[in-house]
Amino acid sequence: MTLNPGRKKLARQLDAISQTLDFKNPTIKEYFGLACTDIVNGASVLELQNTLKFYEELELYEECAGILLACEYACLFSITRLIKHTNI
Repeated sequence: MTLNPGRKKLARQLDAISQTLDFKNPTIKEYFGLACTDIVNGASVLELQNTLKFYEELELYEECAGILLACEYACLFSITRLIKHTNI
């Protein structure tokens, strides 16, 4: 899959933050990485919310934490990029 420049930058940013975060739990780190891959490959917010609900219903909270953390960083980086490009 070929990524557009915006997605390539997001992938680099998520990879960089993954390298700097101190994951105390390997499950959180694993699901952070999986969610980052999904986000970069175009997963929608709805898909990620459904995934979170699924893991929450199974009471797999470490998995939820990794997915949620990836979503939060992706949103932060996307909003920052939007602000820079609109000169707000």
